[in-house]
Formats: sequence, structure tokens, C-alpha cells
Amino acid sequence: MTICIVSHEMAFIKDICTRVLFVDKGKIIGDGTAQQVFEQSDNERIKEFFSKVL
Repeated sequence: MTICIVSHEMAFIKDICTRVLFVDKGKIIGDGTAQQVFEQSDNERIKEFFSKVL
């Protein structure tokens, strides 16, 4: 079963999702596992966002 969840609750997303898409200004700028997007992204916008919310 596939479920699409849109949320700013990062702890929730990190715990339950097998795939994460990071969308900025209507474009997907990150796509991967939670670990890849949250911890291994080289995208500056993603890093900036997580530095403020985590």
C-alpha cells in the first residue's frame, strides 16, 4: 500500500517513511530514504531547512 503524507513533523516522517520527497517551490529537490534525505543530502536548501527544524 502506498500513502502520500505531507507534513512538517520531521520526527514523524523520519520514523515511518520508507521514501521521502523534499519539495521546495513546487519542485522535488530531494528524493530517497529518510536517512538519505535527512542526513546525507548535499542540497543546500535541504541542509538549511533541517538545520532550523531538527
